[in-house]
Parts: sequence; C-alpha cells; structure tokens
Amino acid sequence: MRPTGSPYIKLVVEAIEQTAKWVLGTDPRKIRTFLSECDDRGWHHYPHIGHMASAAIEMALWDIVGKAAGMPLHQFFGGAVRERVDYYWYMTVLDRTPAGVRKQAREGVSKGFKTVYMKVGFDIDDDIALIREIRDEVGPKVGIRVDPNEGWSAFDARRALQELESVGLEYVEEPIDMNKPRCHARPSPHDDDPHRFQPVVVVCAQRSGRPRPAGRRCRGDRPASTRQPLGVP
Repeated sequence: MRPTGSPYIKLVVEAIEQTAKWVLGTDPRKIRTFLSECDDRGWHHYPHIGHMASAAIEMALWDIVGKAAGMPLHQFFGGAVRERVDYYWYMTVLDRTPAGVRKQAREGVSKGFKTVYMKVGFDIDDDIALIREIRDEVGPKVGIRVDPNEGWSAFDARRALQELESVGLEYVEEPIDMNKPRCHARPSPHDDDPHRFQPVVVVCAQRSGRPRPAGRRCRGDRPASTRQPLGVP
C-alpha cells in the first residue's frame, strides 16, 4: 500500500502498520477485545490518527467474520433495510468565488444529484455569501449541506444560521468546536438566572449520531441509538 495525499494520511497508514504487528495471530472474531486493547495500548492519546487506524482494521475484521459466516455483512447485522442510498454531490471547491461554487453546484445538479455538499469554515462572510450563491444557482428543490469542520465560533454559527434561514439548509455539520460543550447549550428564556443553561438535547443527539472519533462500528451503535427518541434522522 502506497499512501497518497496529505501527511495526515501517511501517519494513519503508519499507525495501521504498527497496530497490525500485535493483531496478527489473534482471533479476528473478538472485535470488541481488539478495540479495547487499542485503547489500552494508548491510542486514546492520539484520537484522530489512532481511531482511524483501528477503524480500518476493525472493518477488515468484520469482513473476515462475514466471510467465515458465509453471508454479507448487511445480513450478518440483521438484513438490508433499503436497496439503494442516495448520496450527495461533494463540492471540492478550490476556486472559492461565486463563479467557482456556481460551476460545481451546476455540475452536480446536471449529473442528477438532489443534494450538494460543501466545506466551509474559512471566513464567515465568504461562507454566507457562497452558500447564498449556491442556492441561487440550484434553485429551491435541491438540498444544500455545509460543513464548517468546527471552524465557526459560537457567535459565527449563530449569525450564519440566522442569516441563512431563508436558504433552507438541510443541515450544518460540526459548526463549532466539539470540545466546548458549553457552546452546545443556550440560555433558557424562562430562567431568571443567566448562569444556568438549558441543554439542547437534539444537538447532542446529532453529534452522537456520527461516532467521533470516526470509524468504529462497535462504538457507534450505542450513541446512535439516542437519536430516534429525539426525532433526529
């Protein structure tokens, strides 16, 4: 395997190679044991790289288990619930200008995509302006999703969501720093004490719906189960 792309990818590949040294010869069916041992060996100190590496190996272990059972993994986990899954048009916009975003959004719609998705979080004023350009280009029936990658401050996020309300975004992924939970709550209008906060439970459920650090199936099924009672898709 020869990694390409950013140095970050190369670090993950190196982490996979280091993990593989002690995985070889173990029982591939004991997947939860493998994940616990990853934490015991210190990967929790390097959550992004370590969890991506362990997730890659975990997927390979599930593949082994499925093949040993003689069935595809979707059947192993209880059966498929749909025949196909719609996907969005991922806009890798290097030309972050009105013309650039319009061109990429137009290309996605011409290919039949019903939703377009773009990374933002670089400059709040540009973010808002470019998102509006996309809506103007694709019209009202195409969904728009954006991901600031935790790049907005709480004030930026509040401003953006208010100013973009008329755009009708499908969702905003990871708008603010996940390590600042206080920003994920809002003052209750019915509370006289300004120092008390009413948690926004749906926000917590949305965050738990995407396992973080990324990748692990075993760690994702438990927090994901909190979404349904709160009406979070």
